[in-house]
Amino acid sequence: MGADATPVTPDQALALAEGLLKSGHIAQAASILEQMAAQGYESARRLLLLGRIAQRQSRPDEAARLFHAAGEADPAMDEAHAGLIGILEAQGNYEQAAVAVRRARI
Repeated sequence: MGADATPVTPDQALALAEGLLKSGHIAQAASILEQMAAQGYESARRLLLLGRIAQRQSRPDEAARLFHAAGEADPAMDEAHAGLIGILEAQGNYEQAAVAVRRARI
């Protein structure tokens, strides 16, 4: 997505970032997602991927914030709700996790 890169759609950039994340290339995935934000692109999927990155980097509070934001942006995004609930439960915040479950309706 740099100046020399072939132009891609936001969906293509998100798919590339997700593939990089799945293959363990966290820094490259984060770079793509940061570039998208710099270009003014926001989406629930972008927030979800950033949450996964934060989770992999052992930043649970940031991951929870991002998963929550993704779920707010797209209430039907079960992955975001599940990510938030998982973090809250792992932190022993069972009451907050129960609230998140009710909000998510999953």
